[in-house]
Amino acid sequence: MALFLQKTIFLLIKDNLGYHAFSSVITLIEVLTQPLRKSQGDIVEKYRQFLLNSTNFVI
Repeated sequence: MALFLQKTIFLLIKDNLGYHAFSSVITLIEVLTQPLRKSQGDIVEKYRQFLLNSTNFVI
């Protein structure tokens, strides 16, 4: 259920110009730590692209 909710929120923010999300560099560090430790470069890149290049998400 939690994963479904996360995906729903991220898609809503990503795809809808009516919503904006704000965060800090700490979020980027938190979400990248585990994938970096596990050498999951594909997941790291997806998070980085979303958090750094999304129109509706500001760090």
